[in-house]
Amino acid sequence: MKKDYVNAVYELLLEGKDVDTVLANLATVLQEKGHERIHTAILEDVFKKLDVTVGATTSVTVTKHADTTKYSSEITADFVALNTEAVPVVYEDPTLIGGYIVEHNHTRVDRSHKAQLVTLYRNITR
Repeated sequence: MKKDYVNAVYELLLEGKDVDTVLANLATVLQEKGHERIHTAILEDVFKKLDVTVGATTSVTVTKHADTTKYSSEITADFVALNTEAVPVVYEDPTLIGGYIVEHNHTRVDRSHKAQLVTLYRNITR
């Protein structure tokens, strides 16, 4: 039964159906059939299945796009450490204050000023 739900949701998402609609309809069907208890397990399996399909992602998050040039040598060194030559997707996040975050294959290297400030704050307040 759970497998059928997983496959149905997976197929709908691959077809490009609206994620919010698919998830809302899933919740409605589960409630109508009295299967709410397996909702989380279904979502976990769909996520795993999608993750395997999509593959490893590589990304760099910076405060502003120009920071990719500013930190290019450091970012390259982190990619070497993560053993990847993939072309990253660049995201902007002004809350980082400065620095960058590199992510590849579910591994994160956080060299942002925000992370450093949070770490400093936590160490001071202990």
